[in-house]
Amino acid sequence: MFRLRPREGAVVDGSHRLPAASRTAISHWAPPGGLPRRGATPAKSTGRLRTPTERNTTFVSTRKGGDPVEVERREADLCRRFEAFLEARGHEVCRYAIRVEGEPGIMRTDTCDATDLTLYEAKGDSTRRHVREALAQLADYVRHVRPKRKKCAVLLPARPSKDLCELIESQGHALVYEEHGAFIGWPLSEDSTVA
Repeated sequence: MFRLRPREGAVVDGSHRLPAASRTAISHWAPPGGLPRRGATPAKSTGRLRTPTERNTTFVSTRKGGDPVEVERREADLCRRFEAFLEARGHEVCRYAIRVEGEPGIMRTDTCDATDLTLYEAKGDSTRRHVREALAQLADYVRHVRPKRKKCAVLLPARPSKDLCELIESQGHALVYEEHGAFIGWPLSEDSTVA
């Protein structure tokens, strides 16, 4: 990936950028016609309340402009498989879009199990860098999401090292990972609640 900078003398007006939010607001995203959120208070929203979860239909793409390079969307594919797994068990899945006061842009969570009140942060790899990113994102998201999530979990494509399992547990979060088509760690134990 390359960082592009405007040529010297170019005028950049910023009209294409999302302006800073005037207040913090959360949108609840769910499949159209999804199950009602039991006992939930509707979140304040800057836009649509009910929008489908992420549905990337292309999980591998080719970047051109030199030698072709294949890019795989492992995280999106993992979320798709896990959401199908949850829905097959009668669970409603959703996402949240969070706009923070004074900041431009939107933070979008990964999968949320609305039935079990669990917020999942998925990563396409089980390395230390990815686990640390997942933990930081969960810490950021959970402050804003209402109603409060009962649980948070890191969703990975494979079991991470013993030390990383202990790191996730030390933060009070659960670990769910895929192994031979099954999701190990689900359902979550009752002691994996948000502190």
